[in-house]
Amino acid sequence: MSWWTAAAGLNAVVALAHFVIGTWVVRALLGAGGLWANPLALGTGALFLAGAAHHGNLSAHLVVDSDNMRDAFVWHVTAVDALTAGVAVSYLGVRSRFPALARGSVLFEDLRERERQALEIHDNVVQGLAEAQMAFDVGRPQQAREAVDRTLVAARRLITERLGEPGSGIELRPGALRRSRPADRSDP
Repeated sequence: MSWWTAAAGLNAVVALAHFVIGTWVVRALLGAGGLWANPLALGTGALFLAGAAHHGNLSAHLVVDSDNMRDAFVWHVTAVDALTAGVAVSYLGVRSRFPALARGSVLFEDLRERERQALEIHDNVVQGLAEAQMAFDVGRPQQAREAVDRTLVAARRLITERLGEPGSGIELRPGALRRSRPADRSDP
């Protein structure tokens, strides 16, 4: 089998997966108040449908077109196609195992808030820890301690902002912050 033949098949798999995913998103929007109810979900659905068209078109061209296009498909290009097909099929499998989470446009509702929080944690905590680690690595323990101290202050502030200051009206009941399982400190 030639590389272009494998690439044609893999791109057909990706096209089908993208079409299914895009159709799921658009159907969910139609059931949740119309296409314009959630612009992020609409964009996501449109992106998957456009990807389906692109990969389908590429697959078709490889099958019926000239040798010039086929010659471009060497092993590493086909390896990327195989990875893409694997991810697409894996997504379909994961989504089918969690239908309640993937149903409707609710999947996209809190995305902006989560992104904002993730960026804030990255900027205030992760970068501070990275600075501390680099300072330790180059033999600057005082700079590392200062970075850890600043990071702890930033982390406490982030947690306080999310849980509220004492007397802020946010009531936490006993056990509200109990973990479902202990923290695993063995992960690197």
